[in-house]
Amino acid sequence: MRVLFLAVMLFLITVSFAEEPLVVSTALQSDADLQSDVDADLAVNELLPNETVSIKPTSPLWSLKVRFERVRMLMSLNKRKKVELAVRYADKRLAEARLAIKKGDVDAARKALQEHNRIMKRVYKYVNSTNLSVEDESRIMNILSLHSARAAALGYFISSRVNDTRISSQLDDVVLNASVVNQLQERKLERLTSRSGRLATPVAMIVRANLTRKLAALHIKQAEHAIKVTYAIFGNRTNVSDLQWQLLHGAEDLLAKAEVLYENKSYRASLKYADWSMRLARQARINRPLAESLLSNANLTINESGATISSENWTVTVSPDKVLRVRNIIRSRLNRSRVCAQVITYAENPETGECESFPTPCDVPIGWKRCSPSTTKLTSESTGNYNNATELVNKSASNYTNTTGSVNKSGGTAENPNTSNVTSWEVKG
Repeated sequence: MRVLFLAVMLFLITVSFAEEPLVVSTALQSDADLQSDVDADLAVNELLPNETVSIKPTSPLWSLKVRFERVRMLMSLNKRKKVELAVRYADKRLAEARLAIKKGDVDAARKALQEHNRIMKRVYKYVNSTNLSVEDESRIMNILSLHSARAAALGYFISSRVNDTRISSQLDDVVLNASVVNQLQERKLERLTSRSGRLATPVAMIVRANLTRKLAALHIKQAEHAIKVTYAIFGNRTNVSDLQWQLLHGAEDLLAKAEVLYENKSYRASLKYADWSMRLARQARINRPLAESLLSNANLTINESGATISSENWTVTVSPDKVLRVRNIIRSRLNRSRVCAQVITYAENPETGECESFPTPCDVPIGWKRCSPSTTKLTSESTGNYNNATELVNKSASNYTNTTGSVNKSGGTAENPNTSNVTSWEVKG
């Protein structure tokens, strides 16, 4: 038995080191490419690595291989190399999931994604709780940034080809993990900024203005990356990322003004504009859950003159149809793998206050509250136009009931019901 175990371990070690390294591109898409309506699959192929997979998730040896990789990660004493090794294994899981989807094997893809998510959750937990050198922080930040773009690209790749509840939860975790990037440098700058607040003025003002400018620039960089991730997930940039681009451009304008003020030694004013730029850039970093909350919270108002998204120090106005289009697209993507029962659902339109009907609960727009259809009772003398009625019920003769909006006998039609021979009607809708 011991000989068999050693033979299996030797085989796994040989396979692990014999695998060809993943061939990856070290650069993300250019801004020029992102601002053109290129085919989404091209973006996915650019971000995902070219891979070779020796042992597939369907193989009995795959579980042994994964366990060996876990042991190898635990045995690594170098903090940076431990993270690099973990991300490399996570990249392999993405490669395995992609090949499985290409072959139509959803269960194999689910296993690979499940292991990927387990690895990345441990990586983020380890990174957030470990003190690293500045050099290691910078290198790990770049590794995580590139991996998150790959994971987001795979999320779009799978969601555009598969609609299966077996993989939906794992796919959601992949996309959520992809949004956790560049946290190390952000925390470092924020710590330095908070420490500078305890320094004596005017030195403190100069230091804080300088650090806040750098922090704002970092948030802008992260926002640009978030837009790339959103583009990889949702495809057509113009349908999803317009709001992000507007927020990002506003942050860039504010930072440019902060730079000029800093050069002119107006440090207090520079600090103010840099802080505004940082806050605006944070709002531009829209991932899936943030997009839903941002587009449905109380700070979003829609009226005939435009849609306004406001915060403490800034306001952005866009056309109502554009914001509603973004809301609906995000909602449809959030529900892409959810099975909705064909049950008529009523929700209140926040603009008109009317209770409207939808074929399924998933079709209700974000921000609309559930409501009950109004019921109106008519006397025998009542007439009127009921084009929106979904059901007419004859309270005195049940055989006159018709749920299509019309009455067969002497009751008339939904548009002009004849109530001369009945005591009362109910109109539901």
